Amino acid sequence: ASATPVCDGTAVFTAFQADGQILISAFDLGGSPLWSRPAGNFESRHGFCTSLVLDGNRLLVSGLQDGPDAFVAAFNKQSGDLIWSTPRRDKIRSFSSPLLCKVDEREILLLSGANQTVAYDRQTGSVVWELDGPAEKTVSSIVTCPDSNLAFVCGGRNDGFLAVSLD
Repeated sequence: ASATPVCDGTAVFTAFQADGQILISAFDLGGSPLWSRPAGNFESRHGFCTSLVLDGNRLLVSGLQDGPDAFVAAFNKQSGDLIWSTPRRDKIRSFSSPLLCKVDEREILLLSGANQTVAYDRQTGSVVWELDGPAEKTVSSIVTCPDSNLAFVCGGRNDGFLAVSLD
């Protein structure tokens, strides 16, 4: 239960690993449940800990894992209904939280881990671009620099590091 909850001012959203799945839930500010659902299967000897990200009406979930069902998905924050789900190429646990940013004014979700850094269209989940690296497993956060329009992506134990232009 190490994923950081996220709040939009009216509801709190949580993610836990339970019975081999990522369970996402919404609660009102008084603690009463609004909805709960499995986001997808999850396999990893280290457990789930990637933070959820709110993007307008979407709740974004990274399911990077060792199991065959590695995914990135968006759910409707009011109902919990699935909006889109995109499978990942490599099935390796990683714990970087997704980052919201823009590439040429296109709203993207940037995620690193499992041997690749991928930009997803936030509306559809389609892959905008992908790069190999920086590492097999990542746990660090991606950081952007507005002055240079670069995203900095750190790797795992192999000292991988990428500076990616968001142009």
